[in-house]
Amino acid sequence: MSGTSAESGYRADLERLREKEAALLAQLEGSPAAPYRLRYELELVREMIRDTRAALRRLRPSRPRTKRYSLDGQTWQWLERQTWEQLESMDRDNRARLEWMRAVVDDGTSEMTSRQQQVFGLVYRDGKKVKDVAEELGVDPSTISRTARRAVEKLRRYAEGRELVRTCTRGDGSIDLRRVVEETALITPRQRQVLLLTLDGYSRGRVAAALGVDPTTAGRTLRRGEKRLKKLTHYLNSAELRAIRNRKLRADALDWRKSCKELAVKYGVSLWVVYKLTAGTRRWEGMTALQYDVWKRHQAGESAKTIAQALGMDVRNVYQALARAKKAAA
Repeated sequence: MSGTSAESGYRADLERLREKEAALLAQLEGSPAAPYRLRYELELVREMIRDTRAALRRLRPSRPRTKRYSLDGQTWQWLERQTWEQLESMDRDNRARLEWMRAVVDDGTSEMTSRQQQVFGLVYRDGKKVKDVAEELGVDPSTISRTARRAVEKLRRYAEGRELVRTCTRGDGSIDLRRVVEETALITPRQRQVLLLTLDGYSRGRVAAALGVDPTTAGRTLRRGEKRLKKLTHYLNSAELRAIRNRKLRADALDWRKSCKELAVKYGVSLWVVYKLTAGTRRWEGMTALQYDVWKRHQAGESAKTIAQALGMDVRNVYQALARAKKAAA
């Protein structure tokens, strides 16, 4: 079977499974006291959906820079067996892998409840035993184990979503957003329906009519779905990259008498984009503009996540810039 026909088959299976998932959800919503069989069947269908998505991802050509960050079960278990102190002491050969995992942890912990964040920090960052954490928080050890498992599961789903975005990033830097919507597990089936219809050009009214819901419900579902997607794609801003590709932004056309911040405001892009364009022309103390800004913010006590949000870049790129800045400052 060719790759194209195999992909078509998997996509047909995925569509069929989603319809089955939606039907089971409708049955469960209509009957709060639904039998256990329905709930079991729903979990089984969702497991099949995850397997089909994984099969689709395997059909795509691997990009060299992302292949080593594969988040299959074996690789993810590697994180679960490490304390934060052990992660920090990884040798040079594992630095790229560590940067990816740290970026996932920095961004992905926002998916957790406050209790899950607390337990995750104590167990994985501080390396404490479950029994000791249970005594410290005054709860049963089984509660801590369950909370830690749920926290890691949320982190795993977020990491898989981030990896999906990477595999859906085209060679020119733009994102195949439709594929992200079709395959990510971070949105609900209804959000997926609304987002796909919106990508097809449907207005909110047409979406509501197609799904048989009120327009305000369709709008609310769309906003929630977009919020979930923004978590995955915020640092891969395809609009900015298109602006560069379409030569709206050109290094040789920018007025270098203006500061990087002024240029970012003028063209409506993030500082990171301007810094990338100026990498070869503006340097301070042996650092590029990006490295210098990251270094100064780090010295001021800002976290990697805060710096990434301020500059409009991936947390992993913050760690890379910081490592190079430290080398230049040494």
